[in-house]
Amino acid sequence: MDYLLFSGPADAGKNTSIKYYKDLLVTTYGYIEKLETVNDVNAVILENASSGKRILIHPDSDMVTMINDLHRQVANHTVDAVIIGCRAEKDSMRDYMFKKLDLKNTANYYFEVPLGRMIRGTVRTEARKWYNESILKIAELVGKQAPFSF
Repeated sequence: MDYLLFSGPADAGKNTSIKYYKDLLVTTYGYIEKLETVNDVNAVILENASSGKRILIHPDSDMVTMINDLHRQVANHTVDAVIIGCRAEKDSMRDYMFKKLDLKNTANYYFEVPLGRMIRGTVRTEARKWYNESILKIAELVGKQAPFSF
């Protein structure tokens, strides 16, 4: 399984970045939302009719119950890739997710888009716009490459 991780500390913009990326896949690359909000979790399956690719998007992974739900969804749905939010290094939820999804197994591939915390103050609005646009550009470039090829 191929995993695209948006990784960073709390409040780094993981969910926001994933939402923007999902919207890009829908509006630019012809993906259609097939499944929304499974078990009160903000999960979506996108499908591209021309390529047949299916992507599970599961932005929430901050608690054991969310990671367990993600694991169930990966097991219960036929998808080509998973896009998920992931906590930063040395975070117990990150460690739990890596173990639960067996991400260190060579049969699985993962790529991390690293996120950082946003600055505060008078330039926050402009900085946040630049930050979100930059993350989206990075994610789009990565998503175009193998093994993802979204």
